[in-house]
Amino acid sequence: MINPNGIVFGSNSLLNIGGSFIGTTADSINFADGTIFSAKVPQTTPLLTVSVPLGLQMGQISGDIQVEKQQLPNQGLGVSTGKTLGLLGGNLILDGGALIAPNGEITLGGIVGGGTIELNLDSQKQTFTFPDDVTFANVLIKNGSQIFANNNINNNNQNSQGILTQANQLMSSQVFANNNNNNHHHHHQNSQGFFIHPTQLISSPFFTNNNNNNNNNNNQGIFIQPNQLINFQAFANNNINQNSQGIFIQANQLILEDGSQVSATNFGTGSGSNITVKTSESIEIFGSRTLDENILTSGLFTQTEGSGDAGKLDITTGKLIVENGGQITAGTADNSQGNGGTLTINADAVEISGKAENNQDTSGIFARSRGTGRAGEVNVNTNNLTIKDGAQVTVSGLENGQAGNLKINANSIKLDQGNILAGTSNGDGGNITLQNLDLLLLNRNSLISAEARNQANGGNVNINAKDGFIVAAPGENSDILANAAKGNGGNINIIATSIYGLVNRTQQPIGDSISEINATSEFGLNGTVELNTPDIQPEAGLTELPSIPIESELAQGCYEPNYTQSRFVITGRGGLPTLPEKPLTADSVRVDWVSPDVENQRIENLKLPRKLTRFRRQPEIKNKIVEATGWIVNQQGEVLLTATANNTSSLQAPIKCK
Repeated sequence: MINPNGIVFGSNSLLNIGGSFIGTTADSINFADGTIFSAKVPQTTPLLTVSVPLGLQMGQISGDIQVEKQQLPNQGLGVSTGKTLGLLGGNLILDGGALIAPNGEITLGGIVGGGTIELNLDSQKQTFTFPDDVTFANVLIKNGSQIFANNNINNNNQNSQGILTQANQLMSSQVFANNNNNNHHHHHQNSQGFFIHPTQLISSPFFTNNNNNNNNNNNQGIFIQPNQLINFQAFANNNINQNSQGIFIQANQLILEDGSQVSATNFGTGSGSNITVKTSESIEIFGSRTLDENILTSGLFTQTEGSGDAGKLDITTGKLIVENGGQITAGTADNSQGNGGTLTINADAVEISGKAENNQDTSGIFARSRGTGRAGEVNVNTNNLTIKDGAQVTVSGLENGQAGNLKINANSIKLDQGNILAGTSNGDGGNITLQNLDLLLLNRNSLISAEARNQANGGNVNINAKDGFIVAAPGENSDILANAAKGNGGNINIIATSIYGLVNRTQQPIGDSISEINATSEFGLNGTVELNTPDIQPEAGLTELPSIPIESELAQGCYEPNYTQSRFVITGRGGLPTLPEKPLTADSVRVDWVSPDVENQRIENLKLPRKLTRFRRQPEIKNKIVEATGWIVNQQGEVLLTATANNTSSLQAPIKCK
C-alpha cells in the first residue's frame, strides 16, 4: 500500500492477506528493470510490468502513518505466520494499536528529508535498509500499544526476524519479540529480536524472550542505537537451554530513573543474555519507584534464576553516575545453581552516592550470589572513583556461594562514608584489589573490607599505590579490614609511598573511632598485614646549619587602631619590641648606638635626608657630633631625630598612619 499523503488504520481496520504487507508514504517504488511506479506523477510506462521492487523513494515531505486501537479485543494489524509487516513513512504513530507478525518480522521507519530506502523481500536481510545520511522522523508507540514478533512454531529452520525500528524519537508502550518454540525434536529456531535506531528514545519497555527448548535456538535480542535514551526499559529473558544474544545499547547518553530497568535474566540451563552499553558522554542511574507494593530499582541487571550462568554486563562510558538507590548488578537469584556474570565498567569518572528514599536500598555496583553458585566478578577501570554517603561497590556470597573478586584500576579513589566490600557467609571470601593508585582517601566511617562470616575464611585485600599515598582522617573510624569470625582472617598487602592516619591493630575491631588496618579472626587464625613503604630515616642527609650573626631588619609599617593588618616583623636579633605598640621590656637585648669615627671628618661631608633638612634649622657647626637620643613626629607626620629625649618615651610612641 502506498500513499504519499498519509495512511490511517482506524479502529475498524482489518488486514487479512496471506503474504507480507508493507504500508508506506513513499513517492514511488523502484523496480529491478529500471521502471519506476510513482504515486504522484502520471505514468508514461505500461500499467502492468513484471519485475522485483528494489527500493522506495521517499519525498522531501512524507505523509504520516497512524494505527489506532482496534475495537475488538486482542485484535490488531497483523500478517500470516513467518511474514513481514512493514510500515515506512514520515512520522509513525501507534496510538493504542497492535502490530502482530507471528514468527515474522516487524519493520518500522520514520523518514524526513527524502532518500531511497532499499527494499529486501524474501531474503534473510531486514526488510528496509537505510542509507547512512538519511534523517529519521519520529516513531511514537503510545497509549498501551503493543508489538509482537513471536516465534510460536514447531517446524525446522524457522526464524522470527523480530522488530526493526529506525526513528528520530521513539516513545514506546510495550514491544515483544519472543521465541516460544516448545518442540523438542527440531533445530535451528531463531528469534531475531529488535533492531532500533532512533535519535531519542523515551519511556520505552521492550521484551525479548527465548522460550524454545530445542537445540541451536537463538534469540538475537535487542540492538538499540539512539543519541539519547530516557527512562528506557528492556528485558531479554532466556527460558531455554540455548543461548540468547541479550541487549546492545549504543548512544550518546543513557538515563535510567524512576524504576527504569535494562535486565537480562536466564531461567534455563544455557548461557544467559549479555548486556552491553556504550555511551560517548554519560550514563545516569537514579532512584526507584513503588509499583503494587514492590520497589522497582533503576539500573542495569543481569542474573540467573536457574542452573545456567548469568550473562555478562559490560559498560563503557565517559561519566557514570549512580545515585539515590540506583544499581548496577550481576547476580544469582535465590535457589539458583548457576554462576554470576562478570561486570566490567570502563569510564573516565565513576561517582556512586546515597540511598533510595526508603533509606534502605543502597546505591551501588554489585556482584552478588544468593544461590549455590559463585558470585560474578567486578572490574572497574577509571581515572577517578568516588563512593560517598553510604554507597557501595560490592562482591558477595550471601548464602552458600563463593564471593567473587573485585578489581579496581584507578588513579584516585575517594571514599566519603563509602564502602568497598567483598563479603561471604559460607563460601570462600572474595579478594579486593586496588591498583595503579596515586591517592586513596578515606573519610567519615568509610570501609574497605574482605570480611567472612560463620566458618568462611576472609578474603585478601591488595592495595598498590607504589607512587601514591593512602590517607585516612584520624578519629573517623575509616578501616581497611580482612576479618573472619570462625575461619581464618585474610591477608592485607599494601604498597604505598606513605600511609597517613591508619593504625595497624592486632585485636578484633571494637567499634571505636580509630581508623585501622586489621586482619584478625575471632576464633580462627589471624591474617597477615604487610605494609610496604619506603624506609625513611629522618637523620639521613641532614646538615646542621652554622650559627651566623644576622643584622636586624625592620619591615616598615605603622600603628593605627583600625589598621590591624600592619605589623612590625623582626627578622634579625635584639633591640626591638615584639610588637610596634609594645614597650621595650627590661629583659630585651639592647643594641647601643654606633659612635662614628669623627676624627678628621668635616661636617660638610655628612649628608642628611632631604626631608629632614628641609624642616629643621641648620645645626651649629661643632667639632663633635651629638648623639641622637630620641625622636618626635611633627605635624606633617615626619619623623625628626632629637638630641634630647622627648618627655614621652620614643620607644612607646606609635607612628601614625597618614
